Amino acid sequence: IGVRLVGSEMCIRDRIQAGELQVAERLAHTLKGLAGNLGANDLQVQTMALESAIKDAQHQDLEEVLQRVQNSLHELVSAIRKQFPEFDAASESAQDEAAMRDLCARLELLLSDDDPRAGKFFDAHALQLRIFFKADYDVLASAMRAYDFSGALHIIRERCSD
Repeated sequence: IGVRLVGSEMCIRDRIQAGELQVAERLAHTLKGLAGNLGANDLQVQTMALESAIKDAQHQDLEEVLQRVQNSLHELVSAIRKQFPEFDAASESAQDEAAMRDLCARLELLLSDDDPRAGKFFDAHALQLRIFFKADYDVLASAMRAYDFSGALHIIRERCSD
C-alpha cells in the first residue's frame, strides 16, 4: 500500500503536466477517499485542497498543494511501516506482481479486441500501471492516448513476458 500511496502524488502530477486535468482531479478524489478510509485526516484535507485547486483552475497554487500532499503521504507511509514492522515486503511484492499480471491480461484482452473501453480501463489503473511499467509507462500512455492499441499491446506483451 505504501508504494501505491507514494506513487499516487507522482501520477497526479504527471496528469496535470499532460493537461489531463479531469483525470488528475479524479485521481485526487480517489486518493482523498482512500485517505478517509484509512483515517488519514491530514492527507484527506490536503487532497481535498488539491482536488479543489485542480477543479477551480487555481494552477498557481498547484505545486505548493502537491508538495503538501507528498509530505502527508510520506508521513502516512512512515506511520504504516512503523505500525506494521513485521509486514513481509517480499509477500507484498509477489501479490502485487500477480495482481499486475492479471491487470495486464485484462488490458491486453481489451486492446486485442480494439475495445474502446481500454482507454477508461487504462486511466482507472494508471497508478498501478505507472509503478509496474516504470520507464516504459510514458511510452505506453502515449500509445494509449493516440489510440495506438497495437503499439500499446506490444509494450504490454514485452513487459509482461519478462
